[in-house]
Amino acid sequence: MTEIPPHILDRLEEFREELSKATPETPTRAIEVFMNLLIATAVMHGRTVVTDDDYNFVEKNFKNVIFVSGLGLTDRDIEVIEILGRGGDYPLRVSDIAKELKWTLQYSSQIVKNLERKNVLEWFTTDDRKTPYWRLTDLGRNILDIVGGGRVDEEVEEELINYLKEKGEVDYDVLLGSFDITAVEDLKAKGVISVVEDPDTRKKKVRLNEDLKVQKSEQIQSEQNVQRR
Repeated sequence: MTEIPPHILDRLEEFREELSKATPETPTRAIEVFMNLLIATAVMHGRTVVTDDDYNFVEKNFKNVIFVSGLGLTDRDIEVIEILGRGGDYPLRVSDIAKELKWTLQYSSQIVKNLERKNVLEWFTTDDRKTPYWRLTDLGRNILDIVGGGRVDEEVEEELINYLKEKGEVDYDVLLGSFDITAVEDLKAKGVISVVEDPDTRKKKVRLNEDLKVQKSEQIQSEQNVQRR
C-alpha cells in the first residue's frame, strides 16, 4: 500500500483551500483525483511513499484535469474561460469565441450558456445594441487564475504591432484571420491598440494608438537621416 506522508497531506490541504476560493462547492472530488494521481505516480516510479517529486509532477501535468473533474467543468469550458481571460476585462460575442476556437456558432452558444448557469460567465448589452457580450464573473476570474490562463506570446504581440504600423487601420475580422484573438484583445486591454466601429459599414477596425504612430514616424525619419549621411 502506498503511503501519503503528513507534509504531502499539508500540501493537498493548501490546494484544497486554493480551490475553495474559486467555487462555493466543496472540492472533495478534486482532492480525491489528486490523491489517486499521486499514488499512481509513486507506484510508477517504484515507490511506496509519495514524495515531493511526485506531487510536483502531478501538479505540473494534471492540475487542469484535477480542477476540471473537481468542479464539473470540461476542457471546452476551460478553453472559453481562457479566451475571455486573455483580453483582460474586454468582453466578447459568442461569434468571436466561435471564430477563435473554430467551433460552430450553435456549439459555442451551448458552452457559453452552460458556463452562465454555473455562474462562470455573465452577459450584458451596450446602450445601442441588442447583441449580448460575455465576460468572466468573479468566479470565472478565480478559475482562470488557478488554471493559469491569460498568457500571451510577446513575439506574437510584437509581430501584430509591426503589422499595424505597416498597414495602418485594419478590419477586425481580417486581422483575426492572421493573428490570434489573444494578442489582439491583450494589446487593446493594454491601451496599445484601439478597436473602433466604422460609422458607415458598422464594421470594427483596429489601429495603433497615436503614441505608437509617432514612434514609427520618428523611426522612419531617423532612418532617412542615416541614409542621407
